[in-house]
Amino acid sequence: PIPLNKQLDDVIAGPELPSPPKQPWGQTAKERFLALLQRLRRMPPQFWSALLVFSVLMMARFSEAFVMLRARSVGVPVAAIPTLAISNNLLQAALTYPIGCLADKTDRKSILLGGFVVLALADVVLIATARPQGVFVGFALTGLHMAMTQSNMKAYMSQTIPPDMRGTGFAVMAIASGVALAGGNVLAGLLSDLWGPAGAFYGGLASVVLATLLGVFML
Repeated sequence: PIPLNKQLDDVIAGPELPSPPKQPWGQTAKERFLALLQRLRRMPPQFWSALLVFSVLMMARFSEAFVMLRARSVGVPVAAIPTLAISNNLLQAALTYPIGCLADKTDRKSILLGGFVVLALADVVLIATARPQGVFVGFALTGLHMAMTQSNMKAYMSQTIPPDMRGTGFAVMAIASGVALAGGNVLAGLLSDLWGPAGAFYGGLASVVLATLLGVFML
């Protein structure tokens, strides 16, 4: 028989409960880092392949300031420069939704690769043009590229991420995109210093051609 004092202790204290799990904020930095690496190992190869392709593409998406410099170099008046951004944004707003619907019903990879080719054409136009009209055409093609790729890249990535790791997956994608954009802007600046306002677009063209080739085989 259980002693009376033991029974009284159990009544007062209640049944013994399991210890609560260790909370993430109670872990050391090393433990949190190792736990993150363990989670990243669960990402499928398709995720890493798509991340590489899209990161290379992001290097071609340097700041619009380089387009403005190119516009000034071919004689676009300062007062007309805001219309470049306005027309680009209006084109994106008009085309993003229908192109997204088309991608849902057809082949998303083909539309993405088509968007890559459009950006390459935009770079060629911005390199070759010597007239203000060429800058408007090149920047309009950039808007078409954004409409074809921006939302579709995220949709494609979501298909490669396990449902319980969407937050982690998109966070990794945001980090990779930020690093690639920073690298692309540094490269664009260096090439502009070397070869003038058109120099940035040589680097953009090289990046998007490489991204296209990778995309054909890795997406």
